[in-house]
Amino acid sequence: MPVLAPLLVREVHGVLAKRAVDHTVIEAVVVIMVCVFVLGGGIYWLRKKYD
Repeated sequence: MPVLAPLLVREVHGVLAKRAVDHTVIEAVVVIMVCVFVLGGGIYWLRKKYD
């Protein structure tokens, strides 16, 4: 998985750069993904801690 993440990021960046997508859209997607992963990780940690 650690190798897949940089390759995926590079591929997505290449596709977005070719299409000249507005950076506000990219930033919004990144913020949403970070929130989902942080919230999901927090819920997972709490469930693991109290189970």
